[in-house]
Amino acid sequence: MIEVVWGIYVENGFKLSCRNSRGGMMKRCLVCLMVLAGVICLTAQDVIENPKRPLNKSAGRTLILKEELRVKGDTDRFFFRRPGDIAVTESGEYFVGDQDQIMKFTADGRFVKNLFKKGQGPGEIAGNFTMRLQNQLLYITDFMGRKALALDLDGNLVEELSFSEHGYTGFYGKHGKHFIFTKPFQPPFEKMTGLTTMYRQYFLMAEDGIIVSESEKFPVRWFYAQNIGLSWDPFNTVVSQNGEFFFMNNTQEYLIKVLRVQDWRMIRQFRRAYWRVRSGDSDNKPRTIRGVKFPQKKHEDDIKDMIVVGDKLWIRTSTENTETGVLYDIFSFEGTYLDCVHIRTEGRVMTITPNYVFILEQDAEENFELVKYRIVKK
Repeated sequence: MIEVVWGIYVENGFKLSCRNSRGGMMKRCLVCLMVLAGVICLTAQDVIENPKRPLNKSAGRTLILKEELRVKGDTDRFFFRRPGDIAVTESGEYFVGDQDQIMKFTADGRFVKNLFKKGQGPGEIAGNFTMRLQNQLLYITDFMGRKALALDLDGNLVEELSFSEHGYTGFYGKHGKHFIFTKPFQPPFEKMTGLTTMYRQYFLMAEDGIIVSESEKFPVRWFYAQNIGLSWDPFNTVVSQNGEFFFMNNTQEYLIKVLRVQDWRMIRQFRRAYWRVRSGDSDNKPRTIRGVKFPQKKHEDDIKDMIVVGDKLWIRTSTENTETGVLYDIFSFEGTYLDCVHIRTEGRVMTITPNYVFILEQDAEENFELVKYRIVKK
């Protein structure tokens, strides 16, 4: 916020007086105005504005995909129940997180083994979990066991850290020797009614539990009615593969925030001119969930998902049609709108690598199949 009080320019604790002797007053006021104009310019540039069209002249094309392998989860050794996360190594091996399963596959789709060990002991996972690959290690968030684990690619425990005493609910891997955690903050339960603002904060924690650095608290709104909560704003997050940068979208409108994990400083924000997509229920009628009526948003969330692909950030947008598929925007980490492509599929895109797209599909009996498509033409 910029405020001018009694001839003193104040911005983030910095102040510069324009009052002095009559002889130097005009000169100093001119300097004040120049500084003020410069700061206002910097403030206006806090958000990097990109045009509607990216730099690539062939932007908007549909990727040509060729099926390379199809893994059907109907064998005696493994079964796809509800696949969630997937992690792909540089050599092409991939790991699929599922209910009580962390399935390891070779690059050519051969099942190797299940790395999941159920339990609450060292190296064991109690129940629901998420999974992320970083520096050739699988980082696991065990929500029920309230701990973070690092496994090597053969499933051996490398390190483990409990976060039950700290109130953390999410684990994103490591930055150097420090663990990346998140914690939610919410108002008292009795005040959680209607449109309610929650907050999330991020931390770097040493092995001894000491907090090294922490972020500001970022808001995200939920709508509560009769003890039922429905997310009102998105909260899309992803970490760069080296753990240096944290990308976040917590607004219904198109905006990406970039935080430097080392000190959780927001180093940039960027967006592009985007034509918003109206909600599927354009009549704005309330929707009913378990007998409770919730209001309908007028527009879809502009950003549906974010995927780090090498040194690029791929954004799954709300733009979609049956002919071309889903629109993905491609940005540099610096916030430059480089390209956009469509991916046409009947399934769910689980992840994207520089050369492949992994898509979860279903057969005629609605059994899940994991399909690896090679990108023939970008």
